[in-house]
Amino acid sequence: MIYHPETPWHFWPMTVLTLVWQAFLATVYVLWRIEHDMWTALFPPEQTTFLNSLPLWADLLWALSVWTGLLGALLMAGRVAGASLALALGFLAAMVLLIALLLVPPGLVTVAGGGNVALLVGAVAVSAGLWAYAREQKQMGVLD
Repeated sequence: MIYHPETPWHFWPMTVLTLVWQAFLATVYVLWRIEHDMWTALFPPEQTTFLNSLPLWADLLWALSVWTGLLGALLMAGRVAGASLALALGFLAAMVLLIALLLVPPGLVTVAGGGNVALLVGAVAVSAGLWAYAREQKQMGVLD
């Protein structure tokens, strides 16, 4: 028989926040990929051009980050241990993508500005925190 520890009080609020966060990121990705006019109008033309001209590998990293993150959130809601791995993949893809965007000419800082880059760094940090949380819950036996 598998031992199931009592669910900590913070597990469900964190799970809901993780679901909302990952659903938001998935919505952003879909709106960008379908080039929704209302969404793309929020960005200056140079940012739109930069993002639309990214190579295929960058789009694949973005997609991997978004969809594995959402999968991880859904697995977390189901209390499945694989949530930790999915969130780890999402975080790693986001981190690699961010580093690459900083290095691909003309560079994300030049196109988006320091404030937007700080926002993206914060988003990657949130992804790291969600992965760490899921990993801890897995180690405690809350996710199995």
